[in-house]
Amino acid sequence: MSSFKYILICLLFLLNTIKLQAQANRSKLDSLLQLLDYTEDTARLSVLKNISEAYIPFSLDSSHLYANFLLQEAKNSDNVSFTADGFNMIGYALREMVRMEESYIYFQKALDLRFDLKEYDKASNTLNLIGTAYHRTGDLEQSLGYYMQAIEQAEINGNPEYLSGPISNIGKLYSDMGDNEKALEYDLRALAIARESNDIGGIALAYNHLGTIYQETGYLDTAKIFYKEAMKLYEETDNLSGAAHVYNNMAIIYFMEGSPEESLIHFRRAMEMRLASRDMISYSQSLMNMGIYYQMLEEYDSAIYYTDSSVVVAVEHNGLLEQKDSYLVLSECYEAKNDYKNSLKSFQDYVLIKDSIMDENGLKNIQEMETKYKSKEQQKELELKDLKIKQEAEEKKYAESKNNFKFLIIGITGACMLLILVLIGRGYFAKRKSNIKLADINEELESQKSIIEAKNKDITDSILYAQKIQEAMLHSQTDIRNVFPDSFVIYKPKDIVAGDFYWWINEGNRFYLAAADCTGHGVPGAMISVACASILNKALKELGLSKPSDILDKTTELVVDAFSIRESEQPYMKDGMDIALCAIEKGENESVNIEFSGANNPLWIFRKNGLFEEIRGDRQPVGYFENQKPFTNSSINLEKGDTIYMFSDGYTDQFGGEKNKKFKSSNFKKKLSSIQSNSLEAQKEILEKGFEEWKGDFAQTDDVCVIGLKI
Repeated sequence: MSSFKYILICLLFLLNTIKLQAQANRSKLDSLLQLLDYTEDTARLSVLKNISEAYIPFSLDSSHLYANFLLQEAKNSDNVSFTADGFNMIGYALREMVRMEESYIYFQKALDLRFDLKEYDKASNTLNLIGTAYHRTGDLEQSLGYYMQAIEQAEINGNPEYLSGPISNIGKLYSDMGDNEKALEYDLRALAIARESNDIGGIALAYNHLGTIYQETGYLDTAKIFYKEAMKLYEETDNLSGAAHVYNNMAIIYFMEGSPEESLIHFRRAMEMRLASRDMISYSQSLMNMGIYYQMLEEYDSAIYYTDSSVVVAVEHNGLLEQKDSYLVLSECYEAKNDYKNSLKSFQDYVLIKDSIMDENGLKNIQEMETKYKSKEQQKELELKDLKIKQEAEEKKYAESKNNFKFLIIGITGACMLLILVLIGRGYFAKRKSNIKLADINEELESQKSIIEAKNKDITDSILYAQKIQEAMLHSQTDIRNVFPDSFVIYKPKDIVAGDFYWWINEGNRFYLAAADCTGHGVPGAMISVACASILNKALKELGLSKPSDILDKTTELVVDAFSIRESEQPYMKDGMDIALCAIEKGENESVNIEFSGANNPLWIFRKNGLFEEIRGDRQPVGYFENQKPFTNSSINLEKGDTIYMFSDGYTDQFGGEKNKKFKSSNFKKKLSSIQSNSLEAQKEILEKGFEEWKGDFAQTDDVCVIGLKI
């Protein structure tokens, strides 16, 4: 059977399954509509609310209509609680229609009534819905604020059912920001709460989020376990939207595992389910994922078609996060087709939206908001304690002034005299005692100071010795210039020693050159860098490997073996390095051939004719990685006058400027492009000066290593 027929049959089966699920939900809706004719008063209001909710997957207009029926009948019967439900359901339907500004108005009306009624659990639900609305439009700062308020309201009644949702959504927010460590923290907390309250929807959501985190960090087998558990729960509860998310994520895993046909089936199923439920923001994500799928297959016309469609849907429904990601994919696809004009335009759109969503000030505000939330309860307790102490003091003062007032007046003079004598005596002896104690403290401080200074000297001496070891490992920059006179190395450790290092060896007619970034910085990073440099030497000299990809494959094997912890439950440490490695071989007629292989780090080429090329490294480190694959080897022909650059992320990640933002790789590329007419020696001075000016009074963020070389 051909692959096309296989995919077609599977898709027909999947669409039939969706249809059956929709029929089951429709049957439930029909039952509610029939029940409406036989109920009245509060029971009728409850049925209207359920009908509005049940219409969400089929008809948002109908959901909106029945929510309005609920609102009017609740108002007519003076039922304030169901009036709030009506406002809330209208807001919900408007949010799904992506009419966000209108939805905020109705959510706020529901919120006001719920606060008046002290329905804190329902207020938590509304605040969480507002948070998701802001989340969808990319306003992460506002979103986090509402999630935090939702948690605060849910904690008033201590109902865990309303806690897991906003906590899980905060995990998703941090995942969208790329902070998987914080995302994992919140999602695990949400899962524990959802399990405690037997909240099936909350458990499924937490499973799905956890799967995404483990997938993004390369633990595919662990991700699949969480996805399968989430899918079971979504199927039990007929949750099409949740199931679509799982199918989408599983599609990515199947592609990473080398099963493109299975991947396409899952992508298409997710897309059909999202379209059926009119989840247009997620539908935009599915279109983008189809674009990425065809991009990976190097079918760039199809990739551009789907990704461009994703942008159209995202723009129509205010999906800023989806626009951002889609523009980046479009930029990469146009670049692969050598359409640099459209590639640049798409990249500019990507940068513009990215900066508007998650600038450094926004990220800082989010961090401050989280810190404030965590300390809020402690602050309340302190304020209450303070108030209690003040009240007790006032009461005591009042009681003392009232009792025995006359006797106090008569004896005031004698009491004052006695008090003066006592104070003089106490002051004398206290001062004498204090002087003796102060002398003892000073003596102890001097002793401690001497000990600390001695220890600091030992530590500093050890670090300086480590610096000598690392310097012995690093070849002289002068030696590199002996082979390539027009070249430079910028090397700026964050501390005395560094995790970054540059490495070169002249072996036969080949010149090997690398810029590497090991885990961490300071002494721990330096230890790993020395080990990694030694392993690179072994792979090249002792094992006789010559192709850069083979060198990185063998280095990975040796690094994993060197850093394994065999007696631990986790047998491997995740220490290793990102690296850009070149083998340069001069040919005839002044031509040069370069072979390149990289681990997360690229090779940048500025041609003498003004063109720019980027050869990307594989998205995996040299070290332990769950889904490790052989490294890619690229061969590039260069001519005299072409310039290459390799670097760690220290320069681009440096915070500085007026707004204390990262310098970013896009600005680094522009900087290099603007100085191509200068010699490499002059370029080094310009880059070093530019780095210091950007950094200003801020601390250096990371180790810096940049290598430039003109052919």
